[in-house]
Amino acid sequence: MGTISTFLERSCHQSFEELHFCETDILVIANLVYANFEDSEPTKTYDLFNNLEDVNVFNSQLAKRNMTKHFLLPKKFMRFLTDFLNCERYRGVKIGYFKNIINVHNEEQFFAFTCQINGRYLIVFRGTDRSVVGWKEDFNMALMDEVPAQKSALEYVNEVSKKFEDKFYIVGHSKGGNLAYYSFFAMDDSLKERVKRVYNLDGPGFRQDYSDIIKKYQHKLVKMVPSNDTVGVLLEDTSNLTIVPSNTNNITSHSLGTWLLDNDKQYRKCIRVEELTFSSRVFRDTISQFTKELGYEKTRDIGNFIFDILEETKSQDVLVIAQREMFTLYTSYKKYAKKNPKRAAEMKDYIKDYIHLYMQNAMKESKETFFGWLNIAKKIRIAKEASEEGDI
Repeated sequence: MGTISTFLERSCHQSFEELHFCETDILVIANLVYANFEDSEPTKTYDLFNNLEDVNVFNSQLAKRNMTKHFLLPKKFMRFLTDFLNCERYRGVKIGYFKNIINVHNEEQFFAFTCQINGRYLIVFRGTDRSVVGWKEDFNMALMDEVPAQKSALEYVNEVSKKFEDKFYIVGHSKGGNLAYYSFFAMDDSLKERVKRVYNLDGPGFRQDYSDIIKKYQHKLVKMVPSNDTVGVLLEDTSNLTIVPSNTNNITSHSLGTWLLDNDKQYRKCIRVEELTFSSRVFRDTISQFTKELGYEKTRDIGNFIFDILEETKSQDVLVIAQREMFTLYTSYKKYAKKNPKRAAEMKDYIKDYIHLYMQNAMKESKETFFGWLNIAKKIRIAKEASEEGDI
């Protein structure tokens, strides 16, 4: 087993003629979009908002200095970025047509680029970055039929697809996966015919019902989630899930860099597993029931409460809050609770209700798992007895 880091290490000298374009290439490019291309010096030199250029123009210390700005784990991402830019396989890859939006007033965080790789075009959407506004927009997905980034994603696909005549892929991780699906669902049918495949890599679902479109175009739609998923299982989604294992058992399994690849397939694709983990299934059921029971207004109130506390820190960077401002965050909460005791007490009650519901679902899932195994054992015993009696 390996990860995309293993793939970059083992396959860096193999051309696309020697090792054909594959699923892991999709994961690599979906991870690459998190690099801070838009603020780097080569973007200003080559006007990559309006052109495609060889990705290796970013392969310098000056260019890479600011490239980890958006990533929650900057050191790991820098290793990935260095390995990618030094990989002979990706020499000649072109990227560009950048579109970048950060709008605190509209609560929108959006970035996309187009990639030309081995004669293929990929339209790639970035997921949630480190900005507080990006996380707020994620929360809004649970409340709104269309968030600003989804509208921007559709506009981007419509604009960029006119720049070439080839068929193309649409790719995104996390919120970017949601944007990939949304742009496909909302585009004209004539444009859908030009789309080869859409990759939603652990992106949350939708408030709207897109089951008819998913059923009609299921041969083009790929939704992949880690087995210990806590993101792709959010909101209602009728997609057929491709479940893959991760080398971690916590929230970091959301990161593409932890997904396990099949070494028997030269690390060209992820390993598949049959079902989500126990904790993922319990989380999925609990969060779905909890938000339904709360309703729109109370769910929005909880979100606003959380982001009110974040705003008290005066920081717009989630990583800064996590690394340096946790005490400040606690202090901000205490000040807020002192000024708004009734609202703070309501939030505590919501937390207690969520924990109670989670424990109920955990017990239910435990029983179903236990009796499921008993049923399987019973069937095995009956089959064995029948075999011994010569019935089969």
